[in-house]
Amino acid sequence: MPASAGGVGLVGFEVDRIDEVNREGWSVQVTGPARRIDEPVTVWLLHDLIKPWPPGDHDVCVRIDPVHVSGRHVRADRRPD
Repeated sequence: MPASAGGVGLVGFEVDRIDEVNREGWSVQVTGPARRIDEPVTVWLLHDLIKPWPPGDHDVCVRIDPVHVSGRHVRADRRPD
């Protein structure tokens, strides 16, 4: 059964942040099986806690059980004043 139908599927998720003022950034990657969350109370709580910034409908909640997590923090060399 595909993950979109509520089954389990292997997924990857990445989130990044760049701070141009401080010349640094970070990146985190998570991979693992994913499943759709259908419990009404859990969905209601997640929709109350998480505020997506892209416009549109956000009616599907997905849980990733992390099997592999990696990340890095990148920082430019500091220049002397």
